[in-house]
Amino acid sequence: MRPRPFRSLQEVRRRSFCFPLLLVALLFFPPGCGSDSGGVTDPNGDGPDPAIALSVSPTSGTVEAGSTLSVSATVTRSGGFEGGVTVEVLGLPSGVTVSVTGGGTGTTANFGIELAVAASVAAGSHELTVRATGTGVAAVSRTFALTVSEPDPGGDPAQVTLDFGGCLASDQPIWVGYLDGSAGWEQVAGSGPVWTFEITADEVAYAWVSDHGLIMTQVTHLTREELLAVQPLRVCSPDRGEGVMTGTVSGLGSSEIATVSMGFGSGVATGAAPQLEVSRLADGVVDLVAGRIDLTSGMIPDRLLIRRDVEVVDGGSL
Repeated sequence: MRPRPFRSLQEVRRRSFCFPLLLVALLFFPPGCGSDSGGVTDPNGDGPDPAIALSVSPTSGTVEAGSTLSVSATVTRSGGFEGGVTVEVLGLPSGVTVSVTGGGTGTTANFGIELAVAASVAAGSHELTVRATGTGVAAVSRTFALTVSEPDPGGDPAQVTLDFGGCLASDQPIWVGYLDGSAGWEQVAGSGPVWTFEITADEVAYAWVSDHGLIMTQVTHLTREELLAVQPLRVCSPDRGEGVMTGTVSGLGSSEIATVSMGFGSGVATGAAPQLEVSRLADGVVDLVAGRIDLTSGMIPDRLLIRRDVEVVDGGSL
């Protein structure tokens, strides 16, 4: 079919004018555009990938050797991830252990981290790694700067008084010493029933030597708090009783002796006289502590025996 010819010059001009208008409309108003202010969406409908994030507070800390340090860790879930998460600490130096507690479901999981530093750990700095993991998500890590410092040598000096006034004459000390932390044993100067010295450490000990026919040494270890709570300390309190218990020690050589202590009562057996009598026992339940000593090799026991909760029965046997 042949196209119809233009009837006039005016019609030619009118039809030619339509093409520029159509071009302008296409340029400024493309198909499918409008005044909708919504954002562009993913044509596949995919959202963010499942993931976890980790934060640690604080990110550094200083702790004395022999103490503990607490740290908090928070794991945040995103991208639809709802699985379980775990937290661990890597790069621990020798002598440092870790305990991790907590967790939880939902968007965040909170964890508590406790670092325990042994007293033997040397002072220094260590970089630890706190790591969070979950099934199906990438693991995340944060660093923690741990600084170990020397332990505090102790508190202010405190006076200790040992009162032997309630002891028998044969139990009066001929030597008294004390141990203040790890500084080594020190002899206490003085004489008589009352002896005094000063301590600064948290762990202490005192010892005393008496001579009632046989040299006896008694050593007591305790904390600074325990010792200061009973000042002045009456060494022979409660008073000794009048009970007596007997027994026989077997296996002693001719140069060996056995010493037995029960509360504040004591007794001695020898190879030649193995029969044992523990006297001056108070009523009640006590612990029995016995030691075997070879007199040819010094006064150091080569065998010890401890029997707990022995009931004192006057005239009874061991």
